[in-house]
Amino acid sequence: MPETFDLERFAAAAELAAVGYTAVMDHLRPGQDVREITANVDRSTRRAGGLLGWYPELAPGTAGSDLVTLRGHDPATATLTAAEPVRYTLHPLLDGVQGYAAATAILSKASPPLRAAGEKCSAATDALLEALAPGAPLHTAYRAFDAEAADPQARCLIVALRGGAAEPLPGDLVAEPGTVVGVRTTVPVPGGGAVEFAETVAITAGGAEPLAKTPLRLVELY
Repeated sequence: MPETFDLERFAAAAELAAVGYTAVMDHLRPGQDVREITANVDRSTRRAGGLLGWYPELAPGTAGSDLVTLRGHDPATATLTAAEPVRYTLHPLLDGVQGYAAATAILSKASPPLRAAGEKCSAATDALLEALAPGAPLHTAYRAFDAEAADPQARCLIVALRGGAAEPLPGDLVAEPGTVVGVRTTVPVPGGGAVEFAETVAITAGGAEPLAKTPLRLVELY
């Protein structure tokens, strides 16, 4: 794994992702213009020492910048609604390495299906991180996620965090102490939508250590 150098740089990039997470969370409310959220993330990240970002994905309906992307807004008005979950990803770039974090929030009381999907995604993500141990092939972590999620539509990815793209790592690759990877998990919500999380993770002798330390749970704001 080529990401086994300079843990401090990855930790600094992950901290920028955490700064962006807070900058988004502080502005999540119905009627909020996503362009204002993007501008706030840009300001906060630059004040914290970050200047550039990268794009983990540009799915249809995505808004944002090279530092943050958001989904779940009304495309006609570019504003957030109380009924639609907001999924957002922070992806700063610092000194050639990438930070990574993602969260899902609902600006009202979550419906039972959404809350259940959030709990399932949290539990499956925890299982993946528990299995992401030094000396274990990555497919061990993939299988742990699949077993806990118990949903054929649930997805998880372990990706490299260099080069300006989140390239998936092969399942037969063995996790090594000192390696830093990105982890992204998704569980669908019955009836439409999904809950998503992501984290920057260092592999240590003791196991997987989240570096951004953003909450891996559905956030309800109402």
